Amino acid sequence: MLFTELSPEQGALLELVWECIPRASQGGLVVDWPVWDYVRRGLYRQFPELESAEALLRSLPSASRPSNFFGQPYGLVWHSGTTAGGVGVPDRSDRIGLTIAGLTVLARRDKGTSELADALAGIVAQAARTDEQQQPNMFEAVDAKLELDSYLNLFEAPTSRTPFAFPGRMIVAAFESGREYPNLQVARDSERYVITLGWMSLREFRDVESAEDYLARIEALASAQRPAVRYSSPLGLIETLDYLGYVLADAPSFKWSRLTAAPTLQSAAALVADVRDRATYDAALSGLWNVISQLQVPQLPAEVVASKHNGAQPGSLGRLRYWLDDLLDDAGAGRAVQAVSLIQKVGRLRAAAQHADPGRTDEAMKTRRAFDLPDFISDYGAAWDSIRDQVAGAFDVIRQEVQLASS
Repeated sequence: MLFTELSPEQGALLELVWECIPRASQGGLVVDWPVWDYVRRGLYRQFPELESAEALLRSLPSASRPSNFFGQPYGLVWHSGTTAGGVGVPDRSDRIGLTIAGLTVLARRDKGTSELADALAGIVAQAARTDEQQQPNMFEAVDAKLELDSYLNLFEAPTSRTPFAFPGRMIVAAFESGREYPNLQVARDSERYVITLGWMSLREFRDVESAEDYLARIEALASAQRPAVRYSSPLGLIETLDYLGYVLADAPSFKWSRLTAAPTLQSAAALVADVRDRATYDAALSGLWNVISQLQVPQLPAEVVASKHNGAQPGSLGRLRYWLDDLLDDAGAGRAVQAVSLIQKVGRLRAAAQHADPGRTDEAMKTRRAFDLPDFISDYGAAWDSIRDQVAGAFDVIRQEVQLASS
């Protein structure tokens, strides 16, 4: 979520974005957010081993928005490119700025941004209260506006408490293009800037009193978007596989004497390995995938192979999926196939760990998120324990459905 502990590289990215504001103020320059080219070059200077500044940008924590908020996931930064809601890669000349969340994270790192973050959160709260106070009309939708004029001079000049300028135009920019969690509509009305109200509900924010309070509401809303179901098995991975093999051996039309066969002793040992670092994590993933890819599953009928698989037998999980479709009713098959899909992602995790291909970074991050892993893994032991538990849980779902169908 938004307050996941940042890596040194992620923290440096936020600081590089922010440092331009006080530096421009103190140097008598026009205050503005930096361009992405400045930030990415600064990152490479600080971290010569960093492979991709763009991948680091995408790895920053984010929170999902409800569908009625009409926005991409909300994060710590925004940029002025075509995907300005904080998603995607900016061009080198695109401006990159901090959201209220980003300013709050920096405030926790003693960067003096708390008052600015509180003021911006206060504007969201005032918009919510103003909208709440509107009288309903039986025959027309409410069309109200919150004028921003009274807020635009809050940080126009540096002070002893806020030694930076943050011009009114930047306060306006903070809410443009869906940059904040509620996708506020900012427009110029005659000579005034206004937030258009009424087109979406802001009720969740009407009692907000600070940036921390604002982000607590976001965390609660984002948590409500998460699926409640999580794969978990009461047994360990090896015991779960053994149990599933026993159940499948008696299942109608499956009838196979053995499900698991570790290709090497090293692969078998990897399933119970004590993972402490990147090397043992990679080895454990490889061992797990070797075991999965060599599950002993009956071959598909020749006519199915010819008609649906271009004459080539699919891999072990592809064959397992076919037999589950044949064994189970629609509801059971759907649940079991979802479990197979999660298990298949182990192969993608393994590929991402072994082949650092910048062009596949987005896919790798999506795969890690499927297992609720951070985009940049630092605790490899915890990551491996989570993967192993969820894979065991997925195999246990398959066991449950097969056992139910056979009863």
